[in-house]
Amino acid sequence: MSLRHPICSLVNELPPDRVVDYAWDEQHVRRYFYFAEKVEFETLGKLTHSANMALAIAVTEWIGAWLSPFSFDKTLGDYIEAGWAALLDRDNTEYFRIVDNDWRGPVLGPTAIALGIINEIFFESYDEQRMAFRSCYALNLARHVMRKNGVVEVSFQSWVEGVKARLDQFHSWSVDGTPPPSILDPEFPKGRLVPREAFDLDRPYDPEMGPALLQELTRQILPQNLFFHKS
Repeated sequence: MSLRHPICSLVNELPPDRVVDYAWDEQHVRRYFYFAEKVEFETLGKLTHSANMALAIAVTEWIGAWLSPFSFDKTLGDYIEAGWAALLDRDNTEYFRIVDNDWRGPVLGPTAIALGIINEIFFESYDEQRMAFRSCYALNLARHVMRKNGVVEVSFQSWVEGVKARLDQFHSWSVDGTPPPSILDPEFPKGRLVPREAFDLDRPYDPEMGPALLQELTRQILPQNLFFHKS
């Protein structure tokens, strides 16, 4: 991963002996992520558009961290980093075209799906009302991949519950003060910006700092990241 530090301290506690311990049928990959459980979708649907975008990106960081012992490809890390910058301004990132035949197998396959979820967020579903679908897809993929002996990584599950509570506290439509989006809206409301730091539960969080924190992240992105184009 190209980011300078983990999304939260729990990532440092991922088991060093983690394995690729999940089914992977190349012809039917959608079964692993392309759905939304009713209760979770309704819960995430109460969060703002921006909160769901940021949550999906944060979850892909966990997926990248879990797969990092098995892959030296830095594409996902760079794209995630550019994705955080794109929350501030979508022109900060460049669309990545995924060539399926280059991303096959139980490691590169999930990596490609994570890349595709970020693509959807910014380039295919940016003004789609139900952004909660994208965070559900990311969570489903993570729960499929991040497991050992059939059990989903406990630290990840704990983090998800804590993050849902924090986002509900600071970035639900009701708290944000923005009405949920409607197809009749002349401008699509997304809610306040949600920075990467919101997902580190060991740190205090002030939602008013969202723009400044994303601007600081953007300033630190190195020119070697080919997906990042500062606008």
